[in-house]
Parts: sequence; structure tokens; C-alpha cells
Amino acid sequence: MERSVMTRPAGPPAMRDGVGPGARFWAVLAIAAIGIAVIAGYELLILGWHPAREEAPLFSPYHWARIGLTLIMSVALVRALTGSASAAGRPMTSGEIGFAGAVLLSALAATGVMVADPAAFAAFAREDFLLEWGSALLLFVAAGLFLADLWRRWRAPGHRSAAALLGLALVAGFAGLFFVMGMEEISWMQRVFGFATPGALAEANWQGEFNLHNFQTGLTELALYTGAGVLLVFLPLLVEFAPGWRPFAWSRDFLPDRTVAAVGAPIAIFTYGQWNLVPLQLVSMVTVIAMVVWARDARRREAWGEAMLFAALGVFVALGQIVFLIAGDRMIEIFDATEWKEFYIALGLAWFAWRARGRSRRLGSTCPR
Repeated sequence: MERSVMTRPAGPPAMRDGVGPGARFWAVLAIAAIGIAVIAGYELLILGWHPAREEAPLFSPYHWARIGLTLIMSVALVRALTGSASAAGRPMTSGEIGFAGAVLLSALAATGVMVADPAAFAAFAREDFLLEWGSALLLFVAAGLFLADLWRRWRAPGHRSAAALLGLALVAGFAGLFFVMGMEEISWMQRVFGFATPGALAEANWQGEFNLHNFQTGLTELALYTGAGVLLVFLPLLVEFAPGWRPFAWSRDFLPDRTVAAVGAPIAIFTYGQWNLVPLQLVSMVTVIAMVVWARDARRREAWGEAMLFAALGVFVALGQIVFLIAGDRMIEIFDATEWKEFYIALGLAWFAWRARGRSRRLGSTCPR
């Protein structure tokens, strides 16, 4: 990973270069995981609530208490990882700052459309329209970028070493995953070619479509939205504040940095039907807190453009999420927000692929031969 030339103040021992996350981080992560499991188990077994349900946000005393607990977990998790250390990544360029700012502005504009004209907000989210095809195309771009990187790596000298083969497998995995996600988004072009869903598949599929994700839509969305938050926001935080973790030694070509987090942060705005699910509350809260941490780090380095960007992301992602929680009942359908969320996830993944391939081409394959 490229490093900033700025002096990095010594943080807690677990945060220094050459060392991965400390015991405190792993303890907090374990407690958070256990807490989420206990809450989900209680709600399923005692209250009868499905762990991947889609419903309007609720604000009973129980839900407020759970929101408070999730906030405590989010702060503790980010604090245990970052401490008072500085990020190890290189400063963002003005172009990267501008692009991330434009993505934020577009997400805020979408939020405004939801409030001012719910019908227009829903129209963009309908089947086979701009958002769905835009999401698919961005995922195909991401798959193509990793496929091109796979070809370059295969042709490179020494590509048969164990470490290089691991890199090849990871690149191939990303290419395949993003291609499948893109095809799933448009139901494998079912409506383009007009073929019918086979009978048994149509009966099991929640929407009668030729795809896999609608066999268990709630669980699929929970996995996708949580996984996207981890890859696009939390992993960059881990990469930059614990850069010496051993798994990063061979995989650093593929690791997302703060630019990926900046572009991906708006996914936390569009949580409405799944707000009552603790993992997605955690994603939203960790995203906002991470933006504040990067803003603090940029201010220390006197990187004022970055500081302003991440401060704006922290403030407006939080405000955008609050707007959806307050005014989301204006939407025509409860799932309208999910199509917008999936578009910004696809945009973040495409940017992640672009950054990964660019880093790989500059450094060559950094995996040990």
C-alpha cells in the first residue's frame, strides 16, 4: 500500500505499523457479534420476528433501547480499531475528492426527490429502468476490470507461485461475483429476451422471476447490504488503521482505501425497510463514525479538502438517513429505497474495482513470488 509522507504519530501499540488489530478490537468485535446474535435470537424465539424482515421503522421504547445499544457498539468498535492513531493511506487527490463529493450530492438529490416527489423517486426504481440497469452495468464494469487484471496476472512471470495463485483466485472470485450480481440484478436478462420462468422455479421465487436472490429476498438483502458496508467502509478503516495485519501482506493489491469508503458512504442513507435489523443499523452508524474519524485524521494532516469532504459525508449521510426514517413513509413502495441503495452499492463496487486494478498496475503484482 502507498503511504503518506506525513509523520504518523504513535498510537496504541496495536495500531502501529507492522502490527494488526489488537486484542481490544477483537474483544469488542466478539461482544458485538454475540450481542447481535442474542438480539436476533430473542426477537425470533420470543417475539416471533424474522431476522431478515422488511417493515417500516419502529420507535417503541424497546427499539430506542436497541438503537442506543447499537450506537454504543458502533462507537466502541471504531474506537477500539482507530484509537488515537493516524491512517496509513496516502492523501486523496483533488479529483478523488471531487468525485466522492459528486456522489454525495447525487445521493442527497435523490433524498430530496423522495421527499418532494415520491412518485418520481419510485419511477426511477421500477423494473428495467435507469437504476436497475445502471446498477447492472456498474457491476459488469467491476467484473470486467477484475477480468482484465486476471489476464494481466496470468501473463506475468512467476504467476504459478502459491502466493500468486492466491491472488489469481481472489481476482477471479471478484470478477465472477460481480458478474453474477449484475446478471441477478436484471434477472439474467429474462425481460430482455422474454423467456418464462420454469414452473418449479416460479413457484419458489418470491417474485416469480428467473433469479436466485428472490428465493429468500430478505436474507439476500441483509447479506448484500451488510457485506457491502463491511467491504466499502469498514475494511478501508481496518486497512488504514491496522496496516500491518498479516493477511494484508499478500492481498494489499485488492484492499479498499479511504477513497472507496468516501464513494461508498452514501449507501448508509437509503436504509428504511431494513432499519429495524441491527446489522444494518450498525452499518449506518459505523459509516458515519468512520467519516468523522477520517475527517479528524485529515485535519491533523492539514489536508483541508479531505477534512471538508469527510466532515460533509459524516453530517449529510447521518441527516439523509434521518430524513428517510422520518419521511420514508411517503414512498410509494417500501422497497423503493432498496433500488437506490443497490445502485450506490454497485457504484462503490465499481470504484473499488477501478482502484484495485490501478494499484495493481502501478505496483505490479505485489504478492510474494
